[in-house]
Amino acid sequence: MEPGNEPLTVVRVAEVFGEGGADDGRRLCDLIRPALAAGHEVELDFAGVEALSEPFLEAAVGRLLEDVPFDDLVHRLIVSNMTVRDVQGLRYVLERARGGDSDACPSGECG
Repeated sequence: MEPGNEPLTVVRVAEVFGEGGADDGRRLCDLIRPALAAGHEVELDFAGVEALSEPFLEAAVGRLLEDVPFDDLVHRLIVSNMTVRDVQGLRYVLERARGGDSDACPSGECG
C-alpha cells in the first residue's frame, strides 16, 4: 500500500475519554494500538479537550512505542486541535519514551 493510502481511524478524544488521567490514556492506547500495528493511520482529534496531563500522554502515546516503531508512529499518528503547549508535551513524552533527544513530530504538527 502506498503512503497516504492507509485506512484512517479518527478518535475524538473529548467524546471518548473523561478526565484525561493515566487510566484514560491506557484505554486510548488500547483503542488505537491495533490500528497502528496493522499499518493504519490514526488521527487523534483533541477538539474540546481543555488540558492534557503528562501521565495521560505517556499512557496514551508513549506506550505505543512498545509495539510500533518510532518512525512508523511519527508518520501514522496524526493529531489535530491540540494547543502548542500540548504538542510540545507530546513531543517531550515521545522523545523520552524513545530514549533520547529526537525530532519527534506527529504528522501535520511541526513546521
